[in-house]
Amino acid sequence: MRTTLFWIGLLLATVGCDADPAPPDPPSAPEGCDQPFYRGAFAVDPQTFVSSEDGWVEVVAGSSVGACGLREDGRIECWGGGLDHVPDPIEDRRYVQLTVTASGSLCALDEDGEARCWVSRTDPPLDPPPGPFLELAGHDDGVCGRRADGMVLCWGDTDALNPEALAEPYAALCGGPHGACGLSLDGTLRCLEETEVCETWANRFPGPWVAAARSYDTGMLLDAEGSVTFALDNTLPENARVVTPERVGGPTVAISVMMDLSCGLTDGGWLWCQERGWDYTPLPCETFTQVSAWYWGACAVRTDGHVVCWGVDPDPLDYLAPP
Repeated sequence: MRTTLFWIGLLLATVGCDADPAPPDPPSAPEGCDQPFYRGAFAVDPQTFVSSEDGWVEVVAGSSVGACGLREDGRIECWGGGLDHVPDPIEDRRYVQLTVTASGSLCALDEDGEARCWVSRTDPPLDPPPGPFLELAGHDDGVCGRRADGMVLCWGDTDALNPEALAEPYAALCGGPHGACGLSLDGTLRCLEETEVCETWANRFPGPWVAAARSYDTGMLLDAEGSVTFALDNTLPENARVVTPERVGGPTVAISVMMDLSCGLTDGGWLWCQERGWDYTPLPCETFTQVSAWYWGACAVRTDGHVVCWGVDPDPLDYLAPP
């Protein structure tokens, strides 16, 4: 009897070990995701362009008329006339992250943590100090890099930088027009530049936050629960609009803002955008891995590795079409 029970138990254990686990349920699409993702001041459907090739891992919108993308093999390619100062393609190193300044200069981080920049006609020289860096963040006319110990170094136009703010370590950087900023190790929002606009924003919305993004007078702040707070320069905390996980099909894990358009990416890959934090409109029912908002639209990397760019303008936007 004991022998029989032993073999039965061994058989059950073997079946349990070999059985494939049930695949997880796919994330459910947020309600209304089949609606146009962005209707701007012209109240028209966006012009949409999809890359002919897959294999993209990151895209950054560099100016009102251009963008750059990072391929799986570390090559950089740019399109649109606003980035004609960037050689195309860039194949001399393997790059892992891109960032842009407000006027369209491009900086990239290579796999060894060293930074390299291609400067637009309107920016001052951007000569990166030696790395290694963990991340880069572009702002008005300069770029900041964060090292492994959390300390931050900036280059380009550094006249407005706050030496006191740069004397402490940071957990993350944020940037954009009118605001080089960072998150302290406890998640507190700090301005790296001594500007009244940024300081007011940080004092009103100290945190803690896990990510922040800023462009001109629009700020996005992401908390640990996946909710996004919109903080315009004239917004008081009690009047700030919040996008909760329930509203967009899951917790938001990444944010991007440029001018009036703000976009977020949920943990299930769903993408949503708002115009100045007000007119919420989801994207089509597709999932994405990364997004970069630009002046009148956005570019994003779809889950299948294709880049998709959208734009709202009465004129043709063919220059938005990625390779």
